[in-house]
Amino acid sequence: PGCAAASQVPKSNFITMRVWSPLLAVGHASFLGVSENPVRKVVSMLQKLGTEIEAESGEAQKAYQKYMCYCDHNDHSLASAVEEEQTHLSETRSMIDQLAGSTAQLKADIQDGDKELGQSQEELNAATAMRKQEQAEYEAEAAE
Repeated sequence: PGCAAASQVPKSNFITMRVWSPLLAVGHASFLGVSENPVRKVVSMLQKLGTEIEAESGEAQKAYQKYMCYCDHNDHSLASAVEEEQTHLSETRSMIDQLAGSTAQLKADIQDGDKELGQSQEELNAATAMRKQEQAEYEAEAAE
């Protein structure tokens, strides 16, 4: 319902013409006074068959229109979903690039911090050693 494109699908009259043409010729004979006979029974069966074919054709046309409406709707939905995901993908890629740059900077900062820590530890060890030496000298002087 509501799909304009599906309602514009042309309906073929080939089957209808194929069924009704012989029926009209035989039906014309009944107007001329021919009574119910085996040929008339065949004509009746063919008319009934023609009616059934038309009904099936109408149902097939409705099913086709419904399918086309579904396809058109899903085509638009899928296209917009793909477009959204492509936008999301490019945003994610740029975020990954930013985070990779941040990670590299943080690794460099950690290495610098490790170097500074090592230097500070050496300076602390040297200051502690000097302090112990000065304390030992002070205690030696104080004991004299």
